[in-house]
Amino acid sequence: MKEKDNIKTVPRPLFKTLRKERGSQRFVSIELDIAESYLRHLENGYCDPSPKLMFKIADYFQCSVYDLFPDLADLKNWSNNA
Repeated sequence: MKEKDNIKTVPRPLFKTLRKERGSQRFVSIELDIAESYLRHLENGYCDPSPKLMFKIADYFQCSVYDLFPDLADLKNWSNNA
């Protein structure tokens, strides 16, 4: 986990790799019907998607939500934040 200006981030390397295979952040954000800045924040771990959007993105990239968002699938993270 990285900290930048007191904001904790969790990198999502598979997200970035798959997005680059599909094209630019602008292209993918248009395809997913979300703001480019929001896609960038999701990709870099600055924010988390809603469950509905998480599954939409996983379907778009044809992969598991667990692989795409490993930080959200890690139960240890949830228990430490409770």
